[in-house]
Amino acid sequence: MLSCLSYPGVLTTPNRAVLPGWVLLSLMLLSATKMAASTESLPDWSVNPAAYQYSMQVVARLQFNGVPVNDPGTMIGAFSGATVRGTATPVVINGNAFFYMTVYSNSAFGDTLKFRAYYPATDRVYGTTAVTTFLATQTLGSVFTPFIVNIDPGIDFVPVLTAFHSDTTLQYIPFSSVNLSDNLISQDDDPVVSGSPNSTKMDGCDAAVIFYEKFFATDMF
Repeated sequence: MLSCLSYPGVLTTPNRAVLPGWVLLSLMLLSATKMAASTESLPDWSVNPAAYQYSMQVVARLQFNGVPVNDPGTMIGAFSGATVRGTATPVVINGNAFFYMTVYSNSAFGDTLKFRAYYPATDRVYGTTAVTTFLATQTLGSVFTPFIVNIDPGIDFVPVLTAFHSDTTLQYIPFSSVNLSDNLISQDDDPVVSGSPNSTKMDGCDAAVIFYEKFFATDMF
C-alpha cells in the first residue's frame, strides 16, 4: 500500500503473508513449530531500564480487527517517537493472553506513547491507533478492563518527520545541513524511502517537496 508524506515521498512495501505448513506430523509438533517460528521472527525491540528515571505499568490485550488474539507468539511495544520505551510478550491466563508491560521515561508526565504489535499469523509488525500519555507510577488497564491494542490491517501509517536538533550560528555563516531522511520514523516498520527535494511522482502519488520553502531559521541579532 502506498503512503505519502508532505515532505519526502514514501513508498511502503505490500503486506507479506506467510503460508502455513501443510504436513501435520502431530499436534505437538505443529504447536512447537509455530512457537519456534514466531520466536525467531519476533522484533528485536529492547529497552534499558537503567537509562530512565520513571516507569508506569500497562496491562493490555491484543486484538486483530477487534477480535482478541491469544497466540503466545505475539509481542507489543510502546514507542516514544522511534525510541522503544517498553516491550511485552503475552502471559496466557485461562486461555486469554495478557501483556504486562513496564514503560519508561525520563519525564514524570507528558511523553506520548504509541503502540506497535507483532502478529505471527502474517509474520509482520503493525502500527496501531493505541496511544496514551506517560504518567509515572500509573497502572493503565487491568485484567478486568485491559488497555486494548487493536491491529487494523487496513490502516497504512504514514511516516512521521521528527523535530530537528537545535543549531546556532553566527550571522552570515550558514546553518549546518539537515538530512530529512534521518528524521523519518516508520510507525509500522514498513521500509521508508525518502524522495528528492524536487517534485516526484510515485505510482500516482504526488510527493512534491520543496524543502527550502518549508524550512527556516532565525538568528538573535
